[in-house]
Amino acid sequence: GCLLETFKQQWKCAPSNNMEPIKGLKGSFLTLEASADDYNAAITTFNAMGADIKPKVVVQPDDANDIALALAYAKDNGLNVSLKCGGHQAGFRCVCDGVVIELSRMRKVSFDVGTGILSVEGGCLLDHANVEADKHKVALVTGTIPITGIAGLTLGGGYSFISRAHGLAIDNVVEFDVVLADGTKAIANADSHPDLFWALRGAGANYAAVTNFKFKTHPVHQCFGGSKIYNLIASQCKEFLKEAGASFTRLKDCRNKCQYLAMLSPPGMTVMMAHLYVDISGDTDETCLDNFDKFSEYLVDPAMSWRSLTFLEMQNEALQKFLTPPPGQPGPPPARQYWKGGRTTLIEGPEYTAYIDNLAEQMSAFDFEKYPFSILLLEQWGGAINDVPQEATLAARGTEVAFAVVAASVSKDDDEARKAYARGVSQKINDFPGGDTGMYVNYITDFAGTDSVAEQYGGESQAERAKQIKAKYDPDNVFSREHFGAAK
Repeated sequence: GCLLETFKQQWKCAPSNNMEPIKGLKGSFLTLEASADDYNAAITTFNAMGADIKPKVVVQPDDANDIALALAYAKDNGLNVSLKCGGHQAGFRCVCDGVVIELSRMRKVSFDVGTGILSVEGGCLLDHANVEADKHKVALVTGTIPITGIAGLTLGGGYSFISRAHGLAIDNVVEFDVVLADGTKAIANADSHPDLFWALRGAGANYAAVTNFKFKTHPVHQCFGGSKIYNLIASQCKEFLKEAGASFTRLKDCRNKCQYLAMLSPPGMTVMMAHLYVDISGDTDETCLDNFDKFSEYLVDPAMSWRSLTFLEMQNEALQKFLTPPPGQPGPPPARQYWKGGRTTLIEGPEYTAYIDNLAEQMSAFDFEKYPFSILLLEQWGGAINDVPQEATLAARGTEVAFAVVAASVSKDDDEARKAYARGVSQKINDFPGGDTGMYVNYITDFAGTDSVAEQYGGESQAERAKQIKAKYDPDNVFSREHFGAAK
């Protein structure tokens, strides 16, 4: 895969005005000149840095045959290829200067009552899958923001509010339908192409275009929790984060409970701290979070409280209450984001406490005044995620607490300074005893500042195996946009 910084200038080129439509294509063929509105909508990404990249062509396939035609078209015309589902990606690698295969016309979802398997086409957003699962009073392991694409989220590992109980998304996939680089259709599971099945679980879109996923589901419907949002100053943020770290330890063996924190500071406002909590055990006892009561006076809405809700409602909490502006107020402008982060494999003891104290110090000192559209994340991992042997998939295991620094701005002029700032904040956390630059690959814009690419995927032996599988299934590196450096 190509690293972002190495090829950034190569990706920027003006779209051509002489691209001929693909013969036999059932879906849409879009160019800037012929269909500007649809073209621009199709290439929009959550990270506004993706707006710098203008594809020559956008293909919106109807099925696997259309994807094969698009891959052949790209090869015949000497064009790069990228795959786009939801566009909610830290590194905006779902767009390129050649052919973007945009999957929004492939969003069928079906549930097999007999097996409990949810079949999800590659263009679905998490919400499409969550809504169908909710109809049957089950849940699948997806992400935390429902407008995220199921494909990118899953292929990068897939952290969820129920991962502590049921593992990552990749631990719940039983089968992939794919189109290989040469246009061949294949099925990858434990018995068919098992090497590809292994590689797809954690390496991103490095090996094939996934047209359909089959997921195990879990009997999760009602839960307890929700979100509380606080207005805090920096010193209060520091204490809040310390309390969060302590509560992670107290709940380390409670796999049905999970916490997720997000910080941001809109222009002219104090820091907003969102605390999301979900308990899928059926327990409604909230005394485990009593240590946060001292912050109650700073709640944005004093009526906020933990409550019973469906898991689908829980999935929408962050989007509806934290990322969606109040009625009548404009949302934030598209932000140019740079993601960097890390993790610790510790969960208790003096070294863990010191690590959390330092993390709280660094995150509470973040310069929101300079970068007001930034978001900082702190997540509770562990549990079933770490039950899976490291060699079983490409996702790095062992994480107990993960963080991400999403330094954002609306100005292109400060891109390099903002990247350096985010790397600096993350490095002060990762270099502290107990820190680790191995992290969740869906939260990486590039690998600058990490010890190695391989550590993000479980180590050198994992990376070498992935490289061999890459050579087998995609020897010409057609799927080159993902940031898996070992797969070249």
